[in-house]
Amino acid sequence: MRENFHIKIRAEQRQKEFAKRRIVKLQATPQYFRQAVLENPISELLKEIDQPDYLQFISFLSSVEDYQCNKYMVDQGVLTVALEKTIQLMNNYTQTSTQEVSLNYLLSIIGNLIDFINFPDDKLRFIIQRAIEISNYSMSEFKITIVWLIDEFLKKEHLQEDFLNSVTNFLFNNMGRKDITSAIFDTILNLQSSQPVHLSKDHLDELYKHFRDNDNQIVQKSLFILVNYLEIMHKIDLDEEIIVQLNEIFRYKDYLALLKLSNILYPRIQLEPKLILQRMEVCAFGLKLQEYFSLINKLIKDEILSSEEYLKSLQNIEMENQCENNKSMILQQITQYQD
Repeated sequence: MRENFHIKIRAEQRQKEFAKRRIVKLQATPQYFRQAVLENPISELLKEIDQPDYLQFISFLSSVEDYQCNKYMVDQGVLTVALEKTIQLMNNYTQTSTQEVSLNYLLSIIGNLIDFINFPDDKLRFIIQRAIEISNYSMSEFKITIVWLIDEFLKKEHLQEDFLNSVTNFLFNNMGRKDITSAIFDTILNLQSSQPVHLSKDHLDELYKHFRDNDNQIVQKSLFILVNYLEIMHKIDLDEEIIVQLNEIFRYKDYLALLKLSNILYPRIQLEPKLILQRMEVCAFGLKLQEYFSLINKLIKDEILSSEEYLKSLQNIEMENQCENNKSMILQQITQYQD
């Protein structure tokens, strides 16, 4: 193995965080990969996979975003060995720091080469389940790898009930860890987009804590998680305390998720009608406009707002700032209330 490799890796900060549901990390290029495997044949590296530096090197090589390079590693047996070594290590896991580091690299290899696994796959499901079980006292680096692996798994297979419950509990239980919060929220949203996810009271209580987060992105993601949850519920039962909190946020923000919640929970979340009209007039985002129209139509139906006021407000919208789809929606509303 190239002598300077492990020194180089340790010299660089190996960060992992989600960006558009992908991990940003130190990554091998196709050019580096091809030169590396010429100097260090994969078959030789696999013989030394139990040594941490060699395992780290293999993990680094697997990070290359190139189909042919990834396939070469799989053809050389890297994925098969990584799966076997992972299960072996998990069956004899005693929570030492050395084991955690090794397991983290093995999980990274599996995640990087996941496209070559035939789904459904019981081995990978077992690995994720076991990783969750042993993660309670793990470092953030290990937890973020599990979150990433779950995210990759979701693209391949729906989660069955017991496994879904385990994954959901893991994500919500670690939601408060600031260093991995963003990754967890992205993965929960990804999970909700792939299948219905029922949340317990404990899950909701943890979610509510983030409505007041200093990060506006986290606030919006937490609200969207609530939107997705309420949309699959037959009966909606939120504590009045939460409704008060949502109303308070709505006074100052017009997030799309808040507008959706105002429609779902109507009439429990409301603003002064004049303020709603003012916000609608300056809105140029089509999805928000739809939610405003829906909310205002409810207000008119309940005689909280007059159709004349709404029509006047519609005519005040700066049409030159609107796209064609928005203009069409606005004109439909005008026509509806002119008639």
